[in-house]
Amino acid sequence: MVAMAKDKLQAIDQVLYRVLGKTGSDAVYSYLERNYGLRKEELPKRLETFALGIEAAFGSSALIIEKLVIRNLQSRLTYQGEKPYGFLEFMKKIQEPV
Repeated sequence: MVAMAKDKLQAIDQVLYRVLGKTGSDAVYSYLERNYGLRKEELPKRLETFALGIEAAFGSSALIIEKLVIRNLQSRLTYQGEKPYGFLEFMKKIQEPV
């Protein structure tokens, strides 16, 4: 797994665990896999699906999870760029060159 993908996965994992605990975060991963065919290790490459899935699961509260993931990554990467508007925009801004 590429370094940036690993950082993204760790940030998502840490936030879900911190907000929902182990059982809750495991339930989210199970829900995403069952309903969206999205396995945990695929999250960094399928962020749109992740965002769609957590919005379906949590409604407008998904924004809180997304903001916490952004903050986690900003502190982890010492991000100095423009403040992006939303989760997917931020994830694209920090994407490693292909």
